[in-house]
Amino acid sequence: MLNLFKPAWESKNPNTRIKGVYKTDNQEILMKLASTDPVLDIRMAALDKISHPHALAELIKNAMHVDVCFAAIEKINDHFILDEIPRNELDGNTRKAILDRLDVLKKKQHLEWLNTALNSKSDVSLWNCAINRIRDSLNSDELKLLEQASEINCKNNKHFMETYKTKVMDNHGTTDNYVSTWTETTYRCKFCGIIEEKTHLH
Repeated sequence: MLNLFKPAWESKNPNTRIKGVYKTDNQEILMKLASTDPVLDIRMAALDKISHPHALAELIKNAMHVDVCFAAIEKINDHFILDEIPRNELDGNTRKAILDRLDVLKKKQHLEWLNTALNSKSDVSLWNCAINRIRDSLNSDELKLLEQASEINCKNNKHFMETYKTKVMDNHGTTDNYVSTWTETTYRCKFCGIIEEKTHLH
């Protein structure tokens, strides 16, 4: 009889318990279920309804099951919050998962900054900084951002075109030399008349 008065999420029956997860938005209850419930589907259903990064960080520190830790790590998109989690007491696999996620988030943030800098309307210092970074790294994702920004900005922004020509062309001499320096494989370059379209480069 006592079970009749219990909330669904406290039921001993997993099918009833998971229905209770779907019906509640109480973050304290969801945290408890995500952290301690013995059934994987219930843990993950509860985790799906937790979105606050600080709550996810608490789960990573305190959850009894590594599957919840790994899933919570992937849900955090703020590398500052993830980086603040003390890692000394975590197991090696969880520490590695955090470091891998941090690497992804920092690269994503860096690409977002490059994209903003390259598409700035008039900030020459930002263009210089971004193009220097791309030229030094030879990262394929960064090169794609430069190609996209150049196709748009060189047509509409004389100052960007002059900056681009100075930083790229004048530092590498011929077009072929530029291509061989900045890329290791065949790369389609079309920079709005500054670099003629190449369909096959050696």
